[in-house]
Amino acid sequence: MARARAAATPLALALTLLLLLAVLVSGFPSASASYGASASHPASAPLAISAPASSALPAADEEQTSGVGLTGVDPLVATPGRPVTVSGTLDVARLGLDLSEAPGEPSDAATPPTSPSPTTPGSTSADPPASEPPVATVEVRLGGQIPRTSEEVDAWLTAPGPSGGTLIASSPVAAGTDPGAESIPFDVTIDDVEEWVSDAYGILPVSLEVVTAGDSEPAGVLRTYVPYEVRKEYEPLQVMLVVPVTVPLDLALLGEFGDERTAAWESLVGENGTLRQVLAAADDPSIAWAVDPALLEPGPAPAEVPDDEEEDQGAESQGPAVTTQPTTAPGTSGPSPTSPTVSGAPGGTPTPPTDTATDDGTDEQDLEEPPPGVREHTLRAEFAADLVEGVDGRTVLLLPQHDADIGALADDTTDDSTPEAVRDLLTPPLDVAAARETLEGAGAEVAPTVWPAAGAWSTSLDAAFAELLSSAAAGGAEDAAAATGTPWMVMPSSDSLTQSTRGPFSSPAGIPVTPYDATLSRAAGSAHDESSTVTAGLAMTAHSLIELNELPGTTRHRIVVLERDSASTGAAGDLDAVVDAVPWLEPAGLGDAGRRGALVEVTPPAETAVLDDDRARNLLTTVGRLPVAASVRADDGSDLATRGADVLDQLVSLRWRGAPEDWTTAYQPIGTTVSETFEGLTIPSRDISFLADSGLLRVTVENSLDTGIENAVLDLTVEDPILRVESGPQPVEVGADSRTTVGFDAVAIASGRVDVTATLRAPDGTILSEPTAFSVRVSPTSDWIYWVLGALAGLVLVIGVVRTVTRRRPSA
Repeated sequence: MARARAAATPLALALTLLLLLAVLVSGFPSASASYGASASHPASAPLAISAPASSALPAADEEQTSGVGLTGVDPLVATPGRPVTVSGTLDVARLGLDLSEAPGEPSDAATPPTSPSPTTPGSTSADPPASEPPVATVEVRLGGQIPRTSEEVDAWLTAPGPSGGTLIASSPVAAGTDPGAESIPFDVTIDDVEEWVSDAYGILPVSLEVVTAGDSEPAGVLRTYVPYEVRKEYEPLQVMLVVPVTVPLDLALLGEFGDERTAAWESLVGENGTLRQVLAAADDPSIAWAVDPALLEPGPAPAEVPDDEEEDQGAESQGPAVTTQPTTAPGTSGPSPTSPTVSGAPGGTPTPPTDTATDDGTDEQDLEEPPPGVREHTLRAEFAADLVEGVDGRTVLLLPQHDADIGALADDTTDDSTPEAVRDLLTPPLDVAAARETLEGAGAEVAPTVWPAAGAWSTSLDAAFAELLSSAAAGGAEDAAAATGTPWMVMPSSDSLTQSTRGPFSSPAGIPVTPYDATLSRAAGSAHDESSTVTAGLAMTAHSLIELNELPGTTRHRIVVLERDSASTGAAGDLDAVVDAVPWLEPAGLGDAGRRGALVEVTPPAETAVLDDDRARNLLTTVGRLPVAASVRADDGSDLATRGADVLDQLVSLRWRGAPEDWTTAYQPIGTTVSETFEGLTIPSRDISFLADSGLLRVTVENSLDTGIENAVLDLTVEDPILRVESGPQPVEVGADSRTTVGFDAVAIASGRVDVTATLRAPDGTILSEPTAFSVRVSPTSDWIYWVLGALAGLVLVIGVVRTVTRRRPSA
């Protein structure tokens, strides 16, 4: 009996092994079959980052690397039976690698090594050639438990030190051929993830550990994830990636027309400018753009435009002409010639001026240097045209003008009320009707959107914004969302919501709210260079899996935003490639994106709004007085009316948060110029004697400004009818730091003393200086003076005659 049981034991073991093998085979279909349900995600899709996509953007200063960087994963999502190759670079200095044995022939550090071949546990590999000795070994080790929450995903990524997990692949790394190289490339291949996974799809936590010769502990560790899919058991998440196209905080962009300002705009919108790179990285139509409407215009026109440019922009031009038209300045009802508009083509697409040539073929613009500002104007017009051209078939989130800081409505209040000056300044930026028409005419799906700072949107801010919309509507409107004629949507962070399900919702004030996903956005936002883009894409993939598994059988939408003015915007194309490659993610439009939930009182952003009550009141005053000052300043009035007004418009922007000193630096020159215009003109008060029946009454005007004054008028108001001023308001022109005398025709009616008030006004009637009162002593001569003078003359004549007649004759 014992022998029978002993003989049966091997048979039972064999049957058990066969049964397990059958289960494993049935659970792991071939790589080609595993993607049959998701044709848009080919199994071979790699994640390989090309340096030009983001290398021009600086890495974050606080970034601390482990010395190990990823440059590609091929394929991005592992499938059974197919190897996964992880490529990257090793930082020589940080890891302390010794390249002294390198042959000394410079090579391209970006070229993958051809030797040695990657190895895996249980396999053998030939040692590297003697000319390229190994300086380190890259090991891939399994992590611990598969993460099931976002917190666990982050915990694995941020945990220090080696994982201590199972070794699943390794590869020695050669020194290369350049002993002075700053980094060396590596490839390591995982033969198959089949034996390490158990779910139908998921993420495998792994650590890349670099072990140098003679060391037992890794010199560098990078933790990441390897996504995998065995079979599709979910409805993919619909993802819309949003890239901001906004103006950064750069004081040089607001300075006087000249080389420095032109260079700043060229670095932003020129051929290799930052925003040009953003558009190139985010050129896929599935990527949404959050656009500042100000970038759809060529900006303030310089004071002088060459004749050839005027001709190119004239009626004979085949394209639309860029012309400067008055627009309403913030907080005012009158025109302010600050924003050029576009005419001559459907949709208002700006066309940049073209060069002209002389009869002999010489470019006229080469003959003489154009006035300051012309080059900038041309660059901005070209960028605006290209921006409009790129929106066809794309979702565009149209921000308020200059990306106005709507969050300031509730940032400086202690009594749940918004300062009136803040409301007045933030109302005009909501008028984006012209920009919307232009974009829709170019084929874009446009959604006017408020994207608050740090994504913070509370119930108090919601109420303040609804009040702003209502007050902006003529006669008011019950529906706050349509108060301005524009259906504004708010896109806050999902952190501003309570527990949610799906879809957009209406706020308590009736405003559509479509939040972006804070977790996925933070993961995507960690991309700033070639290496971090790969790790950011893998982190975003891991977090998306957690959200997918909350309701795997339900179609849901997520919005992923890249923060304004961040290096991650240059990686937009690579992050979009992640969405394309991961089978449980699908690119989508705005649609039914977002989450449903209730607003909560969130912690306000650490960087508070610069536009507080005091600054808002000063800015609003300057905005209202600027057109008046510009109309009378002889030397710089045109620049003040265009560039100066544009600077003031931009001071409501969200980009000034956390930079109050820069805000003051930008505001002060314009504010000082405007205020000095009203303080530098005076009329001295002095008594005048008017000793005539009629004549000129002369009044002196003094100008202490460093610019001449023109187009001003002076008028007199007489308090008593004994003196009548026959002339109306008289024109005043006075040079810089000088004085002039203005004469008025006057008639004396009776004798006496009369008070006269002199007022200096702008062409629109605005008072330029404090009215001056002075006294005039009136002494009309009338007819009696002539009788007296005649009598005196006759008396003198009679006396002369008498003396002549009665004068004794000399004796004979």
